[in-house]
Amino acid sequence: MKITNEILEGYLACNTKGHLKLAGEAGTKSDYEAMTETVSKASWEGALANLVARFGEGDVRRGVSVTVEALKQGKPLLADAALDDDVLSLRFAALKRTDGASKLGDHHYLPVLHNYSDQIGCQQKLLLAVFGLVLS
Repeated sequence: MKITNEILEGYLACNTKGHLKLAGEAGTKSDYEAMTETVSKASWEGALANLVARFGEGDVRRGVSVTVEALKQGKPLLADAALDDDVLSLRFAALKRTDGASKLGDHHYLPVLHNYSDQIGCQQKLLLAVFGLVLS
């Protein structure tokens, strides 16, 4: 089974939940969990629309697969980017280009995390760190 956003987020919330999700087990979603999932999806779409509008259509690639070739193109923003390989299947809200030397050339990308909540906690910071590590 591949490691997904859901598995990483589950593990950061509770080690046991992460292990169970990795094993393919699914529990029953509570009404609250279903509601927050719906709100989060709506917020995700709104946030991506705002990012695309802010950067301009010509400077954004949306729904891109994260590959070395795609990253070397150097677009300022890759929105709703997906990374799939033998072990991982991750979805990034966005990848923002920034200047600096890397294997790609004179730029690299920083992961952008969508968080529908007003607060950023340890879990979100750890998830960003994992996303950054995966990108490196």
